[in-house]
Amino acid sequence: MTTKRQIQLAQTAAAAAERLPDVGAVSIDESSRGLLLRATVFGKSFNWLVAGVFRSERDTERAITTACATGSKTVVVFHRVSLPQALQLAEAKVDFIDTSGNLRLTPTPSIAMFAWTPPAAPSSPAGGLREAGYATLLAFLARPELLGAPVRTAASAAGVSTMAVRTTLARLTEYSWIAGEGRSVGWVGGGERKARRLWLEGYRTVVRPGSDLGTFALDSKHGATRMNHKAVRSHLAQRMDSLSNYGWGGYEALSHVPSVGDYLVHDAPMIDVVAYGKTNTEKVSTDLGLRVSERFSVRVRRLPIAASLRPKLSTDWPAHTPHPLVVWAELMCMGDPRAEEAAGVLLQSLDANR
Repeated sequence: MTTKRQIQLAQTAAAAAERLPDVGAVSIDESSRGLLLRATVFGKSFNWLVAGVFRSERDTERAITTACATGSKTVVVFHRVSLPQALQLAEAKVDFIDTSGNLRLTPTPSIAMFAWTPPAAPSSPAGGLREAGYATLLAFLARPELLGAPVRTAASAAGVSTMAVRTTLARLTEYSWIAGEGRSVGWVGGGERKARRLWLEGYRTVVRPGSDLGTFALDSKHGATRMNHKAVRSHLAQRMDSLSNYGWGGYEALSHVPSVGDYLVHDAPMIDVVAYGKTNTEKVSTDLGLRVSERFSVRVRRLPIAASLRPKLSTDWPAHTPHPLVVWAELMCMGDPRAEEAAGVLLQSLDANR
């Protein structure tokens, strides 16, 4: 039995299809047989029996099975059809429409109309990705071979759930930024460059705002003066040598990267530290020998990525320093022209050493 929500989705898809050239008078009507799609294609009127209404791309196989079992003059309705899904449906000779105006309609055995257009790439990180999605996107940018790896392998490398990996892959496919099958999946058509911009916007508006764990000072029991940056830096370096889930961030990372060493800001007001994965202020204080303080010399940010995510470069990347794309994104968010200039140099160095 067709639900009211399914009827509404089908009507939305019908309205979208009607906007296409050579398609007109599209409507969804109820009949004794079920929902009927009525449409004028190339000036002639035709009817299709709606075999099913589906909301998820994961229902492709079920839609094909349902349509083939129902009969030849049927159509399935989707919320949104990706290009790989559209091609799979077309190969199975299944007619479909969706709410974006994408469709395959076969009015007669000799005429098949196919229309699919990629969605507009997001102008902001609203692209439907959450924090875990951006962590996954970073993993794909850092290690492109993960695009074609088993989902569990990619999830483990990114430090996220398998659902986050599937969602991100679906979005990249929808944007036509990746293509291929199995292990041959890779970036295409400037997709990697566009994905970098999406990562930057996602870092700026999703990852970074929720990352600040606060400001800290060195615990007095460690014997160093609170505002003595040299002593604090030495103390943190010793702690990091025995802890894999911390690293340098912001301007502090610059001092560890030879290619941007000339851009180091020597009078930075505080030492930036990053903590990987799930953590809190209490754990940071214990691990690094710090205490929360308003008179601070250390700021700690949480990164929702795996500490093991290391760049594969022809030159060694400094220990305790996040992936270059993380450092690049943080520098771009500082609002400092010199930091942005350093970010550009860092990105050029990253591409040159791959």
